[in-house]
Amino acid sequence: MKFQIKARWSSRVVYECELDTSFETEPRSLQLGEAIKKALESGSNLSGSDLRGSNLSGSDLRGSNLSGSDLSGSNLTQIRDDLWAVLSAAPREVAALRAALIAGLVDGSTYSGECSCLVGTIAAARKVSIDELGNLKPNSLRPIERFFMSIRKGDTPETNSASKIVLDWIDEWMSNMQAAFGMQQ
Repeated sequence: MKFQIKARWSSRVVYECELDTSFETEPRSLQLGEAIKKALESGSNLSGSDLRGSNLSGSDLRGSNLSGSDLSGSNLTQIRDDLWAVLSAAPREVAALRAALIAGLVDGSTYSGECSCLVGTIAAARKVSIDELGNLKPNSLRPIERFFMSIRKGDTPETNSASKIVLDWIDEWMSNMQAAFGMQQ
């Protein structure tokens, strides 16, 4: 069956592929998730795509350009849980990470510099190198590090859906910690 991924703000086809006929009876979220996996495997640029409601669990987003894509409603539970594990390993740096996202100072493609990825931003907040983070090691295979690759310098929660999703997850984590442990936000 033919499946198309369209642009977020128009009906322009960004990517088109053939899905196995077994997907005909599957929900659109699984069809879209499979199409995204095929697009990423082929190296296609899904920047600006409408990916709302997609099921991306188990997807390898390494090197993907999803900037400008609408990911709202996507099944990203595995990625969120991985972020929460990182935040739990570095609770004192969460506020700095949150501020960096809001300011557009995250670049998921690099571990160091003014703008850096998740682990790089945590290291900067601690004022240490990424090699001095203890158990929190740079790992480009982590689901959340792969997700961060779709956030570039200058992307904010208002301009990049991945950044918005991460900010929402951070706020949810902070709320959970406040409720469970009385931690200050």
